[in-house]
Amino acid sequence: MLPKILKTFRAKTIIGIALIESLLLAFLLNNIIGYMKHSNEHQLKDLAETTVSIFAATTTDAVISSDLAALDSFVNEVFKNPNLSYARVIDSNDIVLAVRSHIDLSKHNLSADSHVDNMTDSIFDSSADIRIEGNLFGRVQIGLDISNLKQMQKEALQHGITIALLEMIFVA
Repeated sequence: MLPKILKTFRAKTIIGIALIESLLLAFLLNNIIGYMKHSNEHQLKDLAETTVSIFAATTTDAVISSDLAALDSFVNEVFKNPNLSYARVIDSNDIVLAVRSHIDLSKHNLSADSHVDNMTDSIFDSSADIRIEGNLFGRVQIGLDISNLKQMQKEALQHGITIALLEMIFVA
């Protein structure tokens, strides 16, 4: 049985308002975090596609001529990007021509990622073919470390929950 104080109209009104407020805050927080994740994922995909397409365009001549010194130079240059976990160039026979990595690539799935939520690690993989007139000469692959992005999203959710709870406390 409910205590007598909870049976009053005033208590029921306060509880009802608090429940409505908590539902609306949860809805608002969910929408904001969802929008932020979608926006971040879109920016990440654009960054990966831009980086890998420029990388492919830069290495095309060196792949065709099998200029390993130039490929090493290009890989070293693109690897200056602090968010890259690896960069590699392979020929049409899947032979690695140049590579630079912070991770063990033999233990990493190098297939391109399409969505952050479907990833099994914190490396967003992207690749681009090196083609001339439809003929495949090779491929470039990069991996972007998104651990900072995931941490930022986690912190944003925690801050949002904290703000929502503080708002409810101050209104009550």
